[in-house]
Amino acid sequence: MLGDEKDLEQNEMTVGRLNLIKYDAITPGMEAVTKIRYKDKGCLSNIYLMEAGPAVSVRFYENVKGIAPAKRRFMRAMM
Repeated sequence: MLGDEKDLEQNEMTVGRLNLIKYDAITPGMEAVTKIRYKDKGCLSNIYLMEAGPAVSVRFYENVKGIAPAKRRFMRAMM
């Protein structure tokens, strides 16, 4: 065992290689329901554009479990 289950909980992630087809722009601190897996119900977060390339920083309101590099692709903004 390499760690405890609570070690999987995080409240921030960086997402790169974005494809913004649905939205014209991301406003600083834009509120969104962010999914870390396809079937995930999503959690409330704020999204911030990063200066280094087409990437965003996502800050969740609560800890989420199991963020992994391959799972950082699914985001849906709240209307």
